[in-house]
Amino acid sequence: MAAVADTFAHFGFSGVSSRVNRVQISTLKPDNADPLLLEWLPTFFKKYSKQGGLLKNFRSLTTDLASITGGALSGALGHGAVATLPDQPYLEWEYAYEAPEVAGATTVHRENQKDSRAT
Repeated sequence: MAAVADTFAHFGFSGVSSRVNRVQISTLKPDNADPLLLEWLPTFFKKYSKQGGLLKNFRSLTTDLASITGGALSGALGHGAVATLPDQPYLEWEYAYEAPEVAGATTVHRENQKDSRAT
């Protein structure tokens, strides 16, 4: 059941590296987030840069081939651009896609608890 809920919680993001997954970080607003999550988010974006670190990780691969992992290229993969926000069960949050014409939406309001319910 958890896998099914997780699938619904991740809607709006493609499971492949895609422009559909890119969001405008400045529009990311976790409405009812735990204070620890709010403290952690800037650290995440500083470490991995916007979109979850694709470019930074790609650059590191050129000098360290031993670091090739599935996560190394996850910048525009899945919900990497919004960190772990889809995984927080009770979080309500907003974001805007960088390419709304590709994603099919502009500003999105999410309620993870409602989004994770199979209908």
